[in-house]
Amino acid sequence: MRRFSIVVLLISVVYSSLFAQQHVADVEIFETYYEMNPLLMDKMKKKFTLELIEDGGLLELDKIELDGMKVTLESNIENRKKYKKIVFEIGGRKLITSGKIIISKTQVYNQEKKAHEYVMDYFNIWPEKDIRFLESGKVFAEKENIANEVVTYEGGLPFEDGSVEYFRENVPPYIYSSQLDSTGRFANIQAVTRSGDYLFKMQTIGSSRPGVTDPKIGYYEPGYFYPSFSFSSDRAIAPDAYETAVITLKNEDRYVGYSTTGIYHSKVYGTFTGYMLPLLKEIGNGSVLFREFNGRYEWALVVDGAIEMTVPASEADKPQLNELMSNLDNRVSIVRSPNYPMNAPAKNQIGLIYPVIFGEFQTREFESNSGYGVRYHTTDSLFKGDHGYLEVGFFKNGKLDGLGYRVKMVHTYNPEFPHASIDYEYKAYAKKVYAEAGIFENGNLKEGRVIDIPNDILYKFYNQWSEPGIEGFNWIGRGEVPIDTLTEYETIPYSYPLIRNSEVYVEALNRHLRVIDFDSDLKALVVMDDDDQKTYLNEQSGRVFQRYKSSKTITYKCPTTVERANYKEVTVNHEIPRYTASYRQVKGIYMTTYYTTTVYDPIRYSTKKSVVDSYEMVACPKCNGEGSYYVGYMTDQYRLVDFKQ
Repeated sequence: MRRFSIVVLLISVVYSSLFAQQHVADVEIFETYYEMNPLLMDKMKKKFTLELIEDGGLLELDKIELDGMKVTLESNIENRKKYKKIVFEIGGRKLITSGKIIISKTQVYNQEKKAHEYVMDYFNIWPEKDIRFLESGKVFAEKENIANEVVTYEGGLPFEDGSVEYFRENVPPYIYSSQLDSTGRFANIQAVTRSGDYLFKMQTIGSSRPGVTDPKIGYYEPGYFYPSFSFSSDRAIAPDAYETAVITLKNEDRYVGYSTTGIYHSKVYGTFTGYMLPLLKEIGNGSVLFREFNGRYEWALVVDGAIEMTVPASEADKPQLNELMSNLDNRVSIVRSPNYPMNAPAKNQIGLIYPVIFGEFQTREFESNSGYGVRYHTTDSLFKGDHGYLEVGFFKNGKLDGLGYRVKMVHTYNPEFPHASIDYEYKAYAKKVYAEAGIFENGNLKEGRVIDIPNDILYKFYNQWSEPGIEGFNWIGRGEVPIDTLTEYETIPYSYPLIRNSEVYVEALNRHLRVIDFDSDLKALVVMDDDDQKTYLNEQSGRVFQRYKSSKTITYKCPTTVERANYKEVTVNHEIPRYTASYRQVKGIYMTTYYTTTVYDPIRYSTKKSVVDSYEMVACPKCNGEGSYYVGYMTDQYRLVDFKQ
């Protein structure tokens, strides 16, 4: 049986505990921190093509002139011929350039007209100079932003009067660029405004990183440790990137840093700084991070994407990214298809289709480390990296001492399930988890909780990490919550005869359970727990609702007005220290002198933060101010169980 235990506080420390806040719906603070918002990235590198509208471009054939000749389907135009004066229109803008015309026409027979006619296969303009406005001569698009018929523009399409048609509101004009670094290993992608603020910048994998097939390990990718196949490498921070990234995530939060450490700017929950890699479910599903929120500074213990416990801190305690990175050893890789069992002859091995992270990730000179740090390593048993160990938080002489998190994960393989089935990632594998989260002293947990999950197969559907709060139950549902806080639900006594064999929704578990009976002496409902043992739901279990279907329309009461907070977004400017160096070589008669100039070149960027602007009374959204609303018959209905009646 899986257990949760609360350990008695043996040391005196000022802290605030948020264990009780983990209930019902999960609060996922963190989006995937290393992946750029794909939609936003596509907009940032906005392009258009100088081809006909019907082919996806912006050109209209009847508005094109070549050296004074109006173009029609019948025009005799030689493919790839150069023209000194190509006049065309884009969105009402009359433009001019010079270059080649790429054209293909096919002659077909029109049965209705009983004659041959031409059909345009394609018509493209390949400028060899800047594209300019016809009348003023002002630049519309510079040649350096044009590759064949593809034009990349900065910020938006300009008009002749200098105004700009933006493709995304509230984004200033910027320059987008993408180029390989000097090693060819990384692509430096960025969009920077004219004032020098980064809308985003990141190093992605620039060239192919071939994997390795090992007879014992299986197929693995050295130095690569992202578990997901679902994203493209051109929008993920390279695991070994040496430049600080500034990216916007899918939920519009911003992340600044590296694949292992960084600063996470949440629009709602504040700013978090520290070791980010332990947040991956495959590593540890938790970390200790420095948090700035509403003018308050604290260290936050994060487990399964939610804050569990905080310890007060000062602004001076905030860790610096450059110091964290310079004091970190990272030798972590991922095996995409581990061989099972790894020590068996090849003919007896199975190539499992499941990513497993292995290697080491830790603060340097860890054994003597005192202060904020991390240690992660794996060992091998049946396959590579199937045992993982993580400690993160505050240490004293290499042992957790203060706010911390420790977890052991064991990957197991169940041969009863087909390893290549459509749901293999939930069934073929499981993770046995044993974790300790809270306050430590000399390596021992003194205040907090133990998380003991014997088989975390369905973590995407069942939350086994949060404390359910009701004895006998091991997980909280991750599904949609069927009840709301505005509706005034009808109440029924727990001893209502028809409650037997019906289903009840338990708010604290976010689950539906079948009622076996009720117990008048205990004033409780009898249900089966997760170990198939009888247990009781009572007043201490929180709100419990009976689910039923009605043969008639039900009227629910609710308030006519509710208080609503109006939020506004405020812009916060940030600056991350950075120094860039330039080198100059001077050759003399007897010796060559090298001069190095170092310049302070900070990374500037801004974030959006949602703050309460005002409060107002508005009509209830459930009933539109009527005071009641109706639900049709034969749909799921809910009644609140009263354990006092």
